[in-house]
Amino acid sequence: MTIQTVPDRMLDLPIFHKTYAFIILFSGYVGKFPKHDRFTLGARIENTSLELLMLIMRANYGQSTRLNFLNEGSITLDMLKILVRIAKDKKAIHPNQYLILEERLQEIGRMLGGWIKSSSAKRPV
Repeated sequence: MTIQTVPDRMLDLPIFHKTYAFIILFSGYVGKFPKHDRFTLGARIENTSLELLMLIMRANYGQSTRLNFLNEGSITLDMLKILVRIAKDKKAIHPNQYLILEERLQEIGRMLGGWIKSSSAKRPV
């Protein structure tokens, strides 16, 4: 039996690491969500985070479809920001936790925006 690891191409992507770290950080918070929010809002945030990670991976592999995956990732990131904000407003997470999560999402957003800009400049018109 072989152990599967993260492909080397992913290890070079800082945005992959930042998104992965966000997922790990949030998973520590979701266990403390009120029960009625844990399996709805908490699960939705986790799933949306994983979807963002998958889109980043797909963008890294798909040269011709990269911009499509990046744009979809941008939409997914915006949805993730809204979901985290809802969690704060419903008091499922503490305001300090919200600030930490939001700061991480902003950083991921800057990285994603730069990648979109770079990929758009390379695309022939």
